[in-house]
Amino acid sequence: MLHFLGSMIAFLKQVGWIGFPILGTIVAAWSLLIYKWLFLKSEAKKLAHWESEGLPQALGPIKLCYADRVQTWQEGLSTLHTLGSLLPMLGLLGTVTGIITVFNALGYGSADPQAIAKGIGEALVSTQMGLFGAIPTLFGYNALCNKADHFAHRLKRICAAALEGTNV
Repeated sequence: MLHFLGSMIAFLKQVGWIGFPILGTIVAAWSLLIYKWLFLKSEAKKLAHWESEGLPQALGPIKLCYADRVQTWQEGLSTLHTLGSLLPMLGLLGTVTGIITVFNALGYGSADPQAIAKGIGEALVSTQMGLFGAIPTLFGYNALCNKADHFAHRLKRICAAALEGTNV
């Protein structure tokens, strides 16, 4: 564990200050992604039960039940989309700061190869980190949106059946 922590600190030093917000955003996005996936997985079991048994009376009026459940399924998805969209921008910001480091090294006339390599490395690694976080986050966001929409259609059928007094 200490070796991993030491490697992570060395990695973040290589990326520069922009690595911290990128890493924080990745952790937040993936945590929300996992939470929503687990939540929707548990909701699938409820839907299957409601399809076979009908809606319980304790849920209240059917229209309120529908609106409440759909809103619950969609909560957090816009935040997930925002985090997924933010990650490439943070990576691009790291690219720009890395290139500025390169031009600063060249501007002093010394053209120190280590300073130039550090700036190029910062630019490339920050871009990589941003894309590494964004691609799975946005794929997960789309999958969760599709699942929430699918659940909404299933619940609409269940509610219609409940209004008609039949099971799905």
